[in-house]
Amino acid sequence: MFGILNAILNVGPAYDTSGLVGFPINVLFVHLMQNQNGRTLFSNGAVNTALKDVLNDYGQMLLTNKSLTYMNTKNPKGWLSPKAQEKIDYSLYQCDPKLPHYGFKSWNDWFLRTFKKNTRIIGANTPSNEPD
Repeated sequence: MFGILNAILNVGPAYDTSGLVGFPINVLFVHLMQNQNGRTLFSNGAVNTALKDVLNDYGQMLLTNKSLTYMNTKNPKGWLSPKAQEKIDYSLYQCDPKLPHYGFKSWNDWFLRTFKKNTRIIGANTPSNEPD
């Protein structure tokens, strides 16, 4: 189990249409969380302390270029792949398709991507939602 956990936490998330994509560690823990033994495990203070350190390390990795493993157009699990682009319209965001990784420096940079000026969809007709 620790080998799988290590593999999951050493790359950024792959493009996936399942509900587990945002937090890949759930793939490993989802079944444990659904039974009494798992609930007992995850309510243990020592386990939570250890997991907090693991998750903090994962969060730090998502700020680095190491997290860009799936930020490409060629891999079917890439966030810039044709399949992903059916769901994500990159023309709305400040990025450059000519640059590696469209110019995103990390998974976190991609996740917090900025809308181009005057392209915000939600609340577009309300002045308070206009980007600066």
